[in-house]
Amino acid sequence: MRWQDPEKGILPPSGFITIAEETGLISGIGDQVFKIACSQCIEWWNNGLPRFVLAVNLSVIELQQGYAEKLLDNLNQIQFPIEWLELEITESMIMDDANRDELKKLHEFGFKIAMDDFGTGHSSLAQLKHLPISKLKIDRSFVKDIPEDENDMIVAQTIITMGHSLGLKIVAEGVETEAQKDFFIEKGSDFLQGFLLSKPLAMKDMEKLLIKRK
Repeated sequence: MRWQDPEKGILPPSGFITIAEETGLISGIGDQVFKIACSQCIEWWNNGLPRFVLAVNLSVIELQQGYAEKLLDNLNQIQFPIEWLELEITESMIMDDANRDELKKLHEFGFKIAMDDFGTGHSSLAQLKHLPISKLKIDRSFVKDIPEDENDMIVAQTIITMGHSLGLKIVAEGVETEAQKDFFIEKGSDFLQGFLLSKPLAMKDMEKLLIKRK
């Protein structure tokens, strides 16, 4: 998602999500993005393109009481299969008891939940066993200096090992070099994400990529 500002040009989410949260616009934006993304996936799949898990970021503002029921209702209206959807949360979203309760409800409904940007917030690996998550995404701040920074390599290896011991899948975010890719493959990361694999794509370009992989 991008904001096409007439003066500043094309802005990434980091340039407007905080403002959207502060002004209360985030819920409307979130609903629209969710429906568009799900509907587009269904169109691709109906046209014979390979299925994939759709990951959608949640804002802490969206994760309020009743959100789980609302999301499930939206899925049923669109007829999007729940097993092909993954919700991405950040560490800050688990600090509030109400948010944790809503996450547990989402998990009980069958939603997959991934923790994004792990390592930048206040949670610890020890806390993860109490959370209804199935995937851990290592923040790019621990990835960008690999293999030059030995400490980052130790931290990344520790997250992968302990995450796997808790039954979690691991994603390395921000992979931009072959050396980083080789490191995380060697250490057992389940997935890689980053510019080395693909930059963010417009719908038509994403469709071309899916056709190429068919």
